[in-house]
Amino acid sequence: MKRRNLLQMSGLSLSLAIAGCFRDDSDESEQREVFEDPNPQLFDGEGPTIIEEVRNEGGFFAVEYEHDGDSDFTVELRSEEASHSLVLVDREGAVEGRWAEGTYDAEYVIEVTATGDWHLRVEQPRPSQEDVFSLPASLSGEWPDYASI
Repeated sequence: MKRRNLLQMSGLSLSLAIAGCFRDDSDESEQREVFEDPNPQLFDGEGPTIIEEVRNEGGFFAVEYEHDGDSDFTVELRSEEASHSLVLVDREGAVEGRWAEGTYDAEYVIEVTATGDWHLRVEQPRPSQEDVFSLPASLSGEWPDYASI
């Protein structure tokens, strides 16, 4: 008899412990925080250049680029702090376009290899509440491009 009571009490304790794990004590529903766009960073130059201390808050990192040279054009994003390196652009000749990558929250350096004039617009777009929509979604545009989903 004592064994049956012990098993019943153990089962009851286990049930209460499991039920406690699944109970939601918070009154607020959890929502994803949406940040406004930080100001874009603009860089212009001619020939090879290293741009120090590029602001980066982590997340989506977008670069619009233009190169007026006639040879290699490379844009590399590097961070020793995050042990992270990305080649954002590796094209040849006079080109323009945009590219986006996911990045870490860290200090970055941009290394530009170019033979002519170049322009970069660096931004970290953050969708506003109005821009966020649910999947499935249909998108159209020209490549390369990006959208906030």
